[in-house]
Amino acid sequence: GSGGSVVWLASKGGVYLHNGTSYLPASRTAYNHVAGSGPNNVWFVGNLGSSARWDGANIVGLETGVVEHLNQVWAHSGGVWAVGDNGAVLRHP
Repeated sequence: GSGGSVVWLASKGGVYLHNGTSYLPASRTAYNHVAGSGPNNVWFVGNLGSSARWDGANIVGLETGVVEHLNQVWAHSGGVWAVGDNGAVLRHP
């Protein structure tokens, strides 16, 4: 989620945004997990180190430098943490 009545769904079929009425496709890229600290700071992680961020207007892919599958992400005002296979732990300030 990202706050208010907006809900994000990350799935193998892509990313969907629920605007309070219906689900809308936001990206065809598959992700494993989504977390946000606010409506303009939503993070996605997936297989082979894939990562992206919703900045309030667009989902922008980010380079992580790892090839491990990323399975969980936690976002808060102090930064973002992601964990994945083979002990992968990433932090973004």
